[in-house]
Amino acid sequence: QGTDKGKTCSNSDVARALGKPLWASETGSQDFNTGAFASARSFNRGYLDARMTGFLNWPLVAAITPNLKWSTTGLILADQPWAGAYRVGTLTWAVAHTTQFTAPGWTYLDPASGYLGGDRANGSYVTLKAPNGRDYSSILETIDATAAQTLSVTVQGGLSTRTVHVWATNLASTNPADQFVHTTDVKPVGGRYTVTLQPGFLYSLTTKTGQGKGSAQGPAGRPLALPYTDSFDGYPAGREATYLADMDGAFETVACGGHRTGTCIRQMAAQEPVEWRAGARDPSALLGDTGWTDYTVRIDAMLDRPGYVELFGRAGAQGSTPAQLDAFLLRVTDRGEWSILKAKALTVPLAAGTVAPLGTNRWHTLALTFKGAVITASIDGVQVATVTNKSYPAGQIGIATSQTINAQFDNLAITPA
Repeated sequence: QGTDKGKTCSNSDVARALGKPLWASETGSQDFNTGAFASARSFNRGYLDARMTGFLNWPLVAAITPNLKWSTTGLILADQPWAGAYRVGTLTWAVAHTTQFTAPGWTYLDPASGYLGGDRANGSYVTLKAPNGRDYSSILETIDATAAQTLSVTVQGGLSTRTVHVWATNLASTNPADQFVHTTDVKPVGGRYTVTLQPGFLYSLTTKTGQGKGSAQGPAGRPLALPYTDSFDGYPAGREATYLADMDGAFETVACGGHRTGTCIRQMAAQEPVEWRAGARDPSALLGDTGWTDYTVRIDAMLDRPGYVELFGRAGAQGSTPAQLDAFLLRVTDRGEWSILKAKALTVPLAAGTVAPLGTNRWHTLALTFKGAVITASIDGVQVATVTNKSYPAGQIGIATSQTINAQFDNLAITPA
């Protein structure tokens, strides 16, 4: 929707000259509540200004943790999978004002589409006709209007003069009772009728029936409780582990190497990806609740090739790339060089040293403990350092490898400290 929140839409003369249907491939990407304003504008104005007839809303569900960018982008917010919690946003009903009143095969009626009173500031309207040539729906938005307006409609051209059903959403309200409401029915007289449009609303006028609003309520949200463990056994090969979210690279289940039985997690990507922007981080994955504060995270790790593995703790806000993650890291190389790092846009070393070489194809145990501002690191059950730093008071855990390096992880355990 650009920088003007869907007030104007455009495409190129070349695109229009193709004579092909034009679709907006990422028209959504808006907050599940506040994004309703921009989306309601752009669904109408995308056709009025740019003759776009298809709109792909991505993503449908905001199912990433709140420390990541664009974490509320979607129609439904579902960021606590362990709780099964979800919230249906206003954006869902902004979309429904079009999708429940039209269908593939309906066509726009240009004489019944435009800007209210010829002024973009008053709002916009589009009308679509069903394949039967009689039923129609009009979708109207008055988001930027400052006063009520009277819409006068004359039905002609063989369109139905049956009762018109009026549905409305007050886009400024967060009360579900004000969203996607069947407000009234209007019976045309002599093919004419009027409707009063309030400012800041989205309306659908239709001769069709069958629309509806679900009443289901998601379970209440709750933190992911500690202790939390995962041996990774029991997963089929090639799957993601529960709640483990790849940031870069590809972490999936495999048969354990290093003479260990069972199932492990392996970082599979053997080459650096082509990044959309600079600042790529090493392959990494995050897990857990952003509210975790004092805990010990422990995991077994094995390098398949020379390089390093990392264990994250108190992972918090992340920018546009994983390179911009706020977290504390324990990094250990195959040569036994270890360091505790404070990561942000740049990593800051807090402590460093050397242990016996980890080598390759041999399992080792890494651990980080957080208690207030005190951070303790251990390798194979031996404490290697204690540092004090209060930069990040809470956050998730994570695992990582150096770029292009395959490594395996097993027996994750997170316990209160």
